[in-house]
Amino acid sequence: MRNRFFVICCAAAMAAVSVACGPPAEAETYEETGRKTIALEGEEILFVGNKRGDIALIGEDGRTGIEIVFEKKVRAEDGAEAEKIANGMSVVFERKNGELFINAEYPEVENAKKSLLSILLQRDPRFSMDMAIRVPSHMIMHAKTSSGDIALSGAGKGAGLSTASGDVAVEGVEGDVEISVSSGDVDIKEIAGNVKVSAASGDITAETIAGDAEVQTSSGDVELDYVDGDLKIVSSSGDVSVKGVGAVTYKGSAGDAEFYGVRGSVQAGGSSGDMTFHLEPKGGNDYTVRTSSGGIVLRFVEKMPGGFALKANTTNGDISVNLPIEITKVGRHYIAGVVRDGRSAVTLETVSGDIGVFEEEE
Repeated sequence: MRNRFFVICCAAAMAAVSVACGPPAEAETYEETGRKTIALEGEEILFVGNKRGDIALIGEDGRTGIEIVFEKKVRAEDGAEAEKIANGMSVVFERKNGELFINAEYPEVENAKKSLLSILLQRDPRFSMDMAIRVPSHMIMHAKTSSGDIALSGAGKGAGLSTASGDVAVEGVEGDVEISVSSGDVDIKEIAGNVKVSAASGDITAETIAGDAEVQTSSGDVELDYVDGDLKIVSSSGDVSVKGVGAVTYKGSAGDAEFYGVRGSVQAGGSSGDMTFHLEPKGGNDYTVRTSSGGIVLRFVEKMPGGFALKANTTNGDISVNLPIEITKVGRHYIAGVVRDGRSAVTLETVSGDIGVFEEEE
């Protein structure tokens, strides 16, 4: 009897879904745009938070206050419910110890009206609010989202940005920039200070960093175009390409890495993947590169001032050199020698892979 009752209930539920789904009822969409202005009372630091939507921060010279344009988007069971949810969404702010906090607030919707179809299909209301905020450029800007993109431009004194799921784009910052992303891509341009980026999953691209750069990624490619200072980079999985950099500290687990225009020293270690360095030394620099599985190539685009002492060793691979070198020790998988005055040190080691060291001929 119980089995029969269960079968009847399941059949009724499936019939209800079948009837309701042919044709399915369309969810209602509600959109609303609003504007809010905030007068500053001496605040120099801005914090913006948004759980469900994008944040755009635009720094402007000569601006004395803050202007917010927000766009509410709601998709619900019917128009009345969508408008009700939108009315519960707002932009609030708070002043505290010389800092200004702006947050997007959202209503609780657990008790929102749901039809049988919505319950069976788990179709909950969807809502978000995007914010575009114009800010005096002299402020330090911080932004955080749980699900949403962050875009920032024109910050005069630095920025800190964080998102759990979303892309980050930054351009034209006079100070330091720190970015943390759990899932999303990062794009950076024209930073006058130092840059620190941490990404669990996503690609990282940057162009023109005047200071030092520190990059850490668990999964994703890294492409940097000109870092005037030094670079520290940790990549667990993904390829790395850098064009124009001072000193390099690199640690890679899986992926190839290639560095062009390296002006400073190199400390590099890898587990799997090839490493190539195109060197333009501006002084005496030491280079140490070690990997478990992968090839190592050093190309001296410019000669090392004062020369260097070379030690290269591979357990399973070949060694090729094109250098004015005085060899002190050589074997099938090992070579040691002195180039010119031998003032700097070059140490290259791989367990499985070839090694090449080349100096461009005049």
